[in-house]
Amino acid sequence: MCGIFFSCQQTDQDADCYSPEVLSKLNNFLKRRGPDALEELTFLKHDFMLKFIGSVLHLRGNEIVKQPITDCNNNTLLWNGEIFNCGIDNEDESDTLYLFNQLNECQKLGKSVYEVISNIRGPFTFVYWNEHEKSIYFGRDFIGRRSLCWKKVAEPFSLSLSSVCPPGLNDWEEVPASGIFRLDFNEKVPTLQLTEWNRDAVGTIINNSSALSSPINTSLNILSLEESQNEIYIEDNLIDDLIQTLSNSIKSRIIKFNQLCQICVDNATKICNHSSVAVLFSGGLDSSVIALLSDKYVPQQQSIDLINVAFSSQAQDRLTGFEAFEEIKVIRPERKWNFVQVDVTLETLRTLRDEHIKYLVKPLNTVLDDSIACAVWFAARGEGILESQTYKSPARIVLLGMGADEQFAGYSRHRAVFQSKGWNGLTEEIKHELTRISKRNLGRDDRIVSDHGREARFPYLDENVINFLNSLPTWKKANLKLERGKGEKLLLRLAAKKLGLIKVSGYWKRAIQFGSRIARLENCKEKGSDQCARLTEYT
Repeated sequence: MCGIFFSCQQTDQDADCYSPEVLSKLNNFLKRRGPDALEELTFLKHDFMLKFIGSVLHLRGNEIVKQPITDCNNNTLLWNGEIFNCGIDNEDESDTLYLFNQLNECQKLGKSVYEVISNIRGPFTFVYWNEHEKSIYFGRDFIGRRSLCWKKVAEPFSLSLSSVCPPGLNDWEEVPASGIFRLDFNEKVPTLQLTEWNRDAVGTIINNSSALSSPINTSLNILSLEESQNEIYIEDNLIDDLIQTLSNSIKSRIIKFNQLCQICVDNATKICNHSSVAVLFSGGLDSSVIALLSDKYVPQQQSIDLINVAFSSQAQDRLTGFEAFEEIKVIRPERKWNFVQVDVTLETLRTLRDEHIKYLVKPLNTVLDDSIACAVWFAARGEGILESQTYKSPARIVLLGMGADEQFAGYSRHRAVFQSKGWNGLTEEIKHELTRISKRNLGRDDRIVSDHGREARFPYLDENVINFLNSLPTWKKANLKLERGKGEKLLLRLAAKKLGLIKVSGYWKRAIQFGSRIARLENCKEKGSDQCARLTEYT
C-alpha cells in the first residue's frame, strides 16, 4: 500500500496550489498509508511545475523501493497496487520495479502504456510521467479497489491527484474507474484524454477487445416451483468450483507479500511468529469463509487476527462473532486464532471522527458513508481486547468481505427487487451493484483501512472470482424464493456448509452499521442517503 500525490500548475502562477500547512497535513495522511518511506520530487516541464509525492508500505521484494521512482531519462512513476498475474520470475522482486521497467520499454517494444496497464490483474492506482510522449498517465483499476481523487481547475490550468483528499474545501472528486487518463503536454494548454478499459465488472464488451471478462449470465430460472424451493438443485461440483476459485483469490492475496507483521518489519526480523494477516470479522458468512480459507496459506507458526468491532455490548456482530470464532477453532484447531474485541464508546467515536476520520471519508459525505467508514476505521485500527489483555494487531494485510453481497444478492433491496420484478429484475440489480461499486464504497474503504498502515485486500473482488460468478445464472447464486437466511447468497452458504461452517451458513445478513450498532449511537431518524453534518469540515 502506498500514498500518492501529484500536482501540475503553470510556473507563472503566483504561488503553489497548496500552502505548506496543507501539504504538511496531507503528508501526514500519506505517511500513515505508507509508513516505510516518504519522498518528494519536483521538476519543470513545458512551463509547468510537476510535483510527485509518494509514500510506501513495503510488502513485496527484499528491499524498499522508494517512490516516486525515476530513471536517467526522467520517466517517473507513482504506483499504489498489487500485480497478481505479473511475469516476475523471482517473488522477491518488487512489482513496482517490474511495472516501471515495462512502462519504460513501451516505445522499444511498440506497445502503449494502455496495453501494459490493462493487462494487470489486481487492485491499483498509478501516476506515470512518460518523458518521450511528454504526457502524464493516471487511473484506477476497472473495479476501483484503490483510492485516487482529483481536483481540476480550467483557468489557469491545474490538476491535482491524491490517494487522500487534502484538508480544505470539499472540491475534490474520486477519479472514475473507467480507464486510463492521459494529460498531454505537447500543447500550450495540456489536454486530458480518456482511453476506456477493455472490460468492466459485468463483462460488457468495450472497444471490441479480446481480453474480456465473462459477461454476466442473464439466463432465466427454468426450475419448477417445487425444485426451486429446494437447495439440492445446486450441483456439488459448482460448490467445489466456488471454493477453489475463492481459495485461489485468497492465496494470491496472502502469499504475494513478505508475510511479516509490523513488529518484525520494524525489528528487521526475517521469521515472523505473530499475525501478519487479519480479517475484518463480523462472524457473518462472508468474513467467516474468508477466515477459514486463509488458514491454508498463512504460515503455520503465525496467528490470524479476527477483528470484531462493536459500539454496544449487545451488538449482534459481537454475538455472531463469538459463535463463528468457536466454530472455526473446532474446524482448524492447529491454528492460533485471535478473536480481537474492539469496543468503541460514543465519546471516542465523536472525538476521532472530528479529529481525523472525516478527512478520510471525503469526497463522500452521506450518513451511510459516515457509519460504515467509522466502523471500518476502528476495526482496521485493530486495538482491542484479546484474552482479557489489551492488544493491537500487528497485521499489515487485512482481508475484507466487500463484494460478496453485490454478487450473491445479499442485500434486503435484492429481495425487494425480486419480489417486484422477478429474476430479470434481480439480475439487472446485480449488474447495477457491480457497475457502481467503485463509486459507492471501494475508494472510501481503501482510504479508511490504509490509514493504519495496513493494506486492504478484497478476495470476493478478484477478477477470476467476478468472472466465475458472472458466468453463472443468478438463480445458481441466490434463490430469493427461499426464506431469509437461506435464499440470499445461497451458493456461498452451501460452500460454507461444505467447509464445516454449519452455524455460520444460516446467519442472516446484517450490514456493519447495524450489526455493530453504530447506527443507533447517532440520530436514528436520519436516512443513509442524507448528507451527514458530522462529516462537515471546519478546519
